[in-house]
Amino acid sequence: MKKLIGLVLATALMLGMVSCSAEKPDRKKARKKKADVVIDNGKIKGKFDDKNNSIDIDELKTNEGLMFYAGNGNAGLVCSMEDYWSGDSFYVYYDGKIEMSRTYNLSGTVTDECEISDEDYEKIYEFAYNAYINESFKDYEEDVCDGDTWYFKFSDSEGEHTIYSGYAYNNEEMNDIKDILDKYQDKVNLSPVIPQEGKMLEATILSQEPIDVSTDNLCGYKIIVNYDMTAEYYELYTLSEPLLVKTVDVDEYTFFSLREFCMYSKSADPFKDYSEDDVCDGDTWTFEYYEDADDEAFLIYDGYIYSHYQLSDVAEQLDGLVK
Repeated sequence: MKKLIGLVLATALMLGMVSCSAEKPDRKKARKKKADVVIDNGKIKGKFDDKNNSIDIDELKTNEGLMFYAGNGNAGLVCSMEDYWSGDSFYVYYDGKIEMSRTYNLSGTVTDECEISDEDYEKIYEFAYNAYINESFKDYEEDVCDGDTWYFKFSDSEGEHTIYSGYAYNNEEMNDIKDILDKYQDKVNLSPVIPQEGKMLEATILSQEPIDVSTDNLCGYKIIVNYDMTAEYYELYTLSEPLLVKTVDVDEYTFFSLREFCMYSKSADPFKDYSEDDVCDGDTWTFEYYEDADDEAFLIYDGYIYSHYQLSDVAEQLDGLVK
């Protein structure tokens, strides 16, 4: 009888262990339930279907808020006086919209947006979700010290989660996402916003030599660079109105070089305290910048420029356009 009771107890204990083992949750699957996310105004609909390895895109798109963010920054050598590319940002929303912005050192930020295809939407969602859940890039790094870096982020009910931050040249998964983002960037215009009319830079050159102002004598000249990439050359007289001598086209390189000079001058005001007081003859130069057609002139510099390499270079560029 005792043997029978012992056998029954042993059997019950074994069944209890089997039952406990069967009820133990799969940690990996339990963790993936975080795909049922919350953004701002309620619960996100459309879980990631692990069994079929797919998502219900239509249901997912009924939600609001940011789903995925990618940032790309310039980590190369730059010059503060140039309008270099500073970085890009990509915002993919649950409703299927992708918003993109590009930032330039001097021109500022340009933003545009478009709709993303269901195929690319799903690829981005799967990449972001899986990378976050599995911590795919937790220990990933690349031994690079130049170029551009990337930052990826996924949003769920607990907030925003960094997927990866660093160089991303050699990882196939991240490169696939970068290719998708680049494809949509090509569909919009993220070039610097440049006015199409009006003057950009006005340079006035006046002779400081003795001149008889009682008669109409040539006393200097003026060069105006316009946003339509033309330049006007005027002769200045002591009594009569400025005389337009000629209008010429400005090549693209010279135009953007002068534009960078203007934008940097307004941003940093590097010539604010510069002067050449020891000079008392020759020509003086006055540079004025117009940010757009309705903008008031910003005085870049007024005075002699014999000893300043940057101002002298700009003067040579302007002279080269019209003489």
